[in-house]
Amino acid sequence: MTPPAETRTGSINLALVLVASLLLGFVGGYLVGQRGPIPAVMRTATAGCPHDLDPSDAYIVAGFICPNPAHQDLLINCHCEIAHALKDRIKQELSEGKDGTQIRRELEEQYGARLQPIR
Repeated sequence: MTPPAETRTGSINLALVLVASLLLGFVGGYLVGQRGPIPAVMRTATAGCPHDLDPSDAYIVAGFICPNPAHQDLLINCHCEIAHALKDRIKQELSEGKDGTQIRRELEEQYGARLQPIR
């Protein structure tokens, strides 16, 4: 007894769909692998934080950690409210003609050990 022709055709179609799916998966995996992993969060390269200091003024906060007790990030990289307020203050004082070294000294006097990294 041979199975009906209809059953054989259904089995062949199922096998072809399975093979085509596997082939598509391999090709898709290869193409994704060529581009690297897909990032979970897309970041815009053109838009920076409006509070960031100009790179030429980064020396003012170089080596300082954020004075916010909840953060241990470098101040230059931190984006909490305190860090934003300090960066805005620095930008304001620079625009008024104040010297960066003087601003750094004032920050050290005001925040003391809270700005210094734990060693």
